[in-house]
Amino acid sequence: MKRIWVLFLCVLCVTVSAAENDASQAICALPDNYVKTRPPPLDKPTQVNLDFYVIDIENVDSVKQQYTIDFVSLMTWNDPRLRQKVDKCQFKLGDVWNPALQLFNMRNVKKDLPEIVEVNKAGRVRYVQRYYGTLSSIFDLKNFPHDKQVLPISFVAFGHTTADIKLKFNKSSLAHMAQFALVDWNLISTDYSFDPLVIKVGGGKQGVQRNIAKFELMIHVERKLDYYLWKVLVPLSIIVFMSWSIFWLRPTEKAQIGIATTSVLASIAYLFVLNRFLPPISYLTQMDYFVFITMAQILMAFVVAVIMTASKLNDNIEFGVKFSKVCRVIFPIMYLMTIGIFFF
Repeated sequence: MKRIWVLFLCVLCVTVSAAENDASQAICALPDNYVKTRPPPLDKPTQVNLDFYVIDIENVDSVKQQYTIDFVSLMTWNDPRLRQKVDKCQFKLGDVWNPALQLFNMRNVKKDLPEIVEVNKAGRVRYVQRYYGTLSSIFDLKNFPHDKQVLPISFVAFGHTTADIKLKFNKSSLAHMAQFALVDWNLISTDYSFDPLVIKVGGGKQGVQRNIAKFELMIHVERKLDYYLWKVLVPLSIIVFMSWSIFWLRPTEKAQIGIATTSVLASIAYLFVLNRFLPPISYLTQMDYFVFITMAQILMAFVVAVIMTASKLNDNIEFGVKFSKVCRVIFPIMYLMTIGIFFF
């Protein structure tokens, strides 16, 4: 709770100060000999502390593989060259050295606070920014709709290797709202990683590998199943139940074939409706397996209708009646087993 208030106070201080002063002008003067290079000591990396407050997460889009987030970041670092030179002064971010941390997985993100830093008497530099927009994420949809996904917030210090800066994050400082606008996802946990971004400068054997400093906050979420029970399972079950109706009809020349054909066509049409839930991926999800197995059972009902019609044409109606009675038991059992395997 204390950390939450700290972050809010930081945002409030920056906002009030920016309103009272022209953000385009430095409030205090930097030392004449100040150079925007990495702060000393240069024999070890500069430590940059990170804190986050997640205000809201909304609109997780599985098709576009992105999500919308609203969060505040607090970055602090020490610059000994400003110690005892300024106190409670604000400067434009570009006027002082900064780690140049950029959102690596952003698609359409805006910054809501001025690009300014505050420096205290001890040379502590503090930069607060609020971000709102869409970030990309690579979804693994093999277990859809029982899937769990990771929503990352990735910051990369372009131009700085792990030998230049050291990113530090205290997980206990992470704060977020008690409830998000996620209507179809559950928040499971959060995790983080300092794995560097490995790039290769230059081509061929002469290329040099560089480890760019990177921090990634990972928000683990789990998809809620209720929506898909009502929007997928129930409509598809109605089509299945319709295909079973032929088992309660005596063999005739047209009725069973007509009902079975309609059921097959309805299931195929519904397959196109389901495509809007997923991006065009090269593998099958659990939902795909469920739909295909269900379609196979509907197709089997069509085969049964053909057999029943053939029994009538061959003057063996009793066989068709007995066979349909057996199907009245077998088909519901198969479908209930399919539902149990894929949904529960």
